[in-house]
Amino acid sequence: MRNVGHLISVIKIIQGTYSDLFVLNLQIADGMAYLGANNCIHRDLRARHIVVGPNNEVKVAHFQLARIIRGN
Repeated sequence: MRNVGHLISVIKIIQGTYSDLFVLNLQIADGMAYLGANNCIHRDLRARHIVVGPNNEVKVAHFQLARIIRGN
């Protein structure tokens, strides 16, 4: 599958294919876990802030409200 665009538009194209949606959601969760492991809080995660590239490669975007966590 080669859908490109924001998550909302891609979901409309692939509606009904749960395995594809599961893979997209798994990648979003992995991206958010990566941010957390690197002391970053996104603070504005929405479907329109997720970009899906060729071969269903997901990228978290829109970091205007993101914050870096320093220390404990």
